[in-house]
Amino acid sequence: MDEATIAFQEPTMNASDIEQKLKQSYLDLSKAHQKQDWQVLAGLETAAREVISEVADSKVALTRKSQKLLDDLQQLYKEIIQTCQQERSQLQKQIVEGHKRQKALSAYLSQQEQNSSD
Repeated sequence: MDEATIAFQEPTMNASDIEQKLKQSYLDLSKAHQKQDWQVLAGLETAAREVISEVADSKVALTRKSQKLLDDLQQLYKEIIQTCQQERSQLQKQIVEGHKRQKALSAYLSQQEQNSSD
């Protein structure tokens, strides 16, 4: 085998690289989640998926620490989804209330215009 073939067959990441990438993904996602920065979360979610894909594709066996980091990342992801769903529900309620207020205000203004013209 030539060097290129050997290099291609060797794992691209070692256990330490995996742990570091998983840890950084978790920290970044956690920070954005705490701030509820949805734009940043969207980008980080894509990056985290890429890291998880890299880990899955690597030939390196996961250490207990790496497995725990993966589990923590999965739990955080569930929390982020739950927070997003709650935020969406709250925003939908605010929109409905805004429409109700707008209709009430329009009705009031129409009534005032009628009273003014009488």
